[in-house]
Amino acid sequence: MPVDYIRAGNMCALLARYPDARFVLMHISYPYSDELVALAKHYPNVYVDLCWAWSIDPYTVQDFVRTWIHAVPSNKLFAFGGDMFWPTISVAYARQARRWLTRALQAEIDDGLLSEGQAMELATRFMLTNQYACFRIDDKRAAIERAHGQI
Repeated sequence: MPVDYIRAGNMCALLARYPDARFVLMHISYPYSDELVALAKHYPNVYVDLCWAWSIDPYTVQDFVRTWIHAVPSNKLFAFGGDMFWPTISVAYARQARRWLTRALQAEIDDGLLSEGQAMELATRFMLTNQYACFRIDDKRAAIERAHGQI
């Protein structure tokens, strides 16, 4: 596959045409991750799921997360998504994501850019809260419960 096909910037026309649709872009558009940061910053309908990008190049993803913290709203990043066929691989990738996310956030703390509390809040957002909000999980559960009560 020509690497140029991976460029996140190739999606600008699609993102602009469907502003009410939520787009979750994956794997940091490696090796064009800076373009992905720009898309997420400038398009309100773009979210980013790191998926198993940590296994492709953990140092680049660590830098991506650090850049993200300072450039893009924190509610738009998902630190891990298990888009694998085998549950055991998803578990391994989740462990890797937690380890490297911790390193990225610790580097922010060490540089005096975040407090420990702020880093913990971001970790919670990136690993759980953002996904629930983006996919409206609580609203969907409530709708299912209401529908079940009507049966």
